[in-house]
Amino acid sequence: MVKTFLSIILPVQNEAERLPLVVADIDQRLGKFPFASEIVVASFGSTDETPEIVRKMSKALKNLKLVVSEENKGEGAAIRQGVLLSSGEIKLVTNIDNSIKIDQFENMRPHFGVGVEVVLGKRIRAKDFLPSLLDDPKILVSLVANFTLKKLFFKDYSDSTSRFCAYTSPAAEKIFEANKNPGRFYHLETLRQIKGSGLKTKEAEVIVA
Repeated sequence: MVKTFLSIILPVQNEAERLPLVVADIDQRLGKFPFASEIVVASFGSTDETPEIVRKMSKALKNLKLVVSEENKGEGAAIRQGVLLSSGEIKLVTNIDNSIKIDQFENMRPHFGVGVEVVLGKRIRAKDFLPSLLDDPKILVSLVANFTLKKLFFKDYSDSTSRFCAYTSPAAEKIFEANKNPGRFYHLETLRQIKGSGLKTKEAEVIVA
């Protein structure tokens, strides 16, 4: 059996409408990589057809797996479960908006070859900044949050609100096993654990479509 190199962890809640297109796009892009991969959809609190859609798609996509949280403990708990139940040597957490395409992992992969254990995606806008800001005001919120967090807590990270993050399997186990009850601010909790863990960490530029 070929060993899985990359696991994609995709947390979802009630995403029956856009999930098929996102999974199909991720699978197509993964097919261009020269290594085995899997997509782990971690459903939490879904009351629509999200889990059933994944089950149906997995009949055609053999690398697609479903993890369903028995209780809805939030996105952080779903990510933790998906990470710990995935089998890849590298675990990449992303989100359902698919604004950062999976092939951006190629900007991260070289770091793992030189001993880096955690690679955080540093977002670069594909479009000019001002039009992007006008199209999506959430960009401004993210910029303000990054500035504040950098000043107060995470001076070593230039994009501390990015959710496009990759971990070696041992690093993922160390980080996510420790945080057994991730709360509302699980991403910041994870960054705090990374910072205090002594794990070798880098940022890599990833393009936001």
